[in-house]
Amino acid sequence: MKKFIFRPKFIFKNALLMAAAGAFFGFCAKMADIYTTNLANVFSGMSVWIFICAFICMKSKTPAKAAVSVFCFCCGMLCCYYITAHFTHSRYYLWAAAGWAVFARFTPVMAFICRHRAQNDVWAKLIEYGIITAVFALAVLFYDRVRPADILFALLTGVSVEKERKRRKGG
Repeated sequence: MKKFIFRPKFIFKNALLMAAAGAFFGFCAKMADIYTTNLANVFSGMSVWIFICAFICMKSKTPAKAAVSVFCFCCGMLCCYYITAHFTHSRYYLWAAAGWAVFARFTPVMAFICRHRAQNDVWAKLIEYGIITAVFALAVLFYDRVRPADILFALLTGVSVEKERKRRKGG
């Protein structure tokens, strides 16, 4: 039986790397908002970020690392996105920033549950379907419709979560 060893240095390094990765993606998303139309439409939706967070979650070794990694990624992404918006004098809405802040605040809990239940049981299937349902519900809630990118990222999220669940099961 493998003994759990708490290594704060590793978690701290991983948190910094995830925050830096989030900052990079946040900067790229804001630049896409400024200079493109199609990419801006993709990265303005939550579906792409849910896909990325689910991928980070599934690749984390423990539920705690998943929670820390996803939270740091989201915080880095949002901070850099809105700092870039401020310095480029881009227009953004406070209600949208508040919505993204709420999203980021709940990501550690969602990542912990998602990673913890990545087993082959009924709860794992419910969580997988819940993630996919959340992609569609958030698209309708924030954008009044489901866009093609939302469908694509919902499918990619479902496939990647299912594939990782089967890999962890051993089959």
